[in-house]
Amino acid sequence: MKDIVDVLGLVDRKLLHDTIDAIAKQDAVVAWRLSNRFYQYGYDVQHFSRELLQTLRNLILLKVAERPEILNRSCR
Repeated sequence: MKDIVDVLGLVDRKLLHDTIDAIAKQDAVVAWRLSNRFYQYGYDVQHFSRELLQTLRNLILLKVAERPEILNRSCR
């Protein structure tokens, strides 16, 4: 599975969620460590940032939706 993620240039979802969690908790140390990790993985910063923003957008939509169960299926 990891090989497929690497070949397709996908960003590790756990890394995205851990980054969002660190930002929400205002934990600069963890956020810094995570940023070092995505450099080690060889992610493009712009690509990672776009994926991070897309994930945040999806979370916001789920939060404000009247029927999040419908959105949850389309945000995957």
